[in-house]
Amino acid sequence: MLAAAEHEPAVPDPDTTVDEGPVFTTSETAVTATVAGRTIGAATWTPDEEGAWLLELEVDPAWRRRSIGSKLLLEATRAARTSNVSEVVVRTAADNSAVLPLVLGSGLRGRIRMGTDDLTVRIPITPLVRSAY
Repeated sequence: MLAAAEHEPAVPDPDTTVDEGPVFTTSETAVTATVAGRTIGAATWTPDEEGAWLLELEVDPAWRRRSIGSKLLLEATRAARTSNVSEVVVRTAADNSAVLPLVLGSGLRGRIRMGTDDLTVRIPITPLVRSAY
């Protein structure tokens, strides 16, 4: 799915400005981030039996620490809200030190469960309430 998985990393172009990328596109099952036609990140989801979305998030190593993962996560939660999903579930290896700063840095909150080998963050999706004014 990612450009890095195909051959080589999608190395950032030093001449790329903020106005030139990345572009985020949402479909029924994913949010993708692209720069110059190359996929540099994606958040994909599958529904579970309980009405939650199981989310997988990946960003090309050359593009990490540029808020792309945070934006993918936020766009996925927006898509979940419009689909009336109750929560988004992120599972990762227990030693993944990036997931908690990613979730918390996005302004989201979730229930965290640490297992022997895995870490699960359940992010509740609250519906938007329209004001009467």
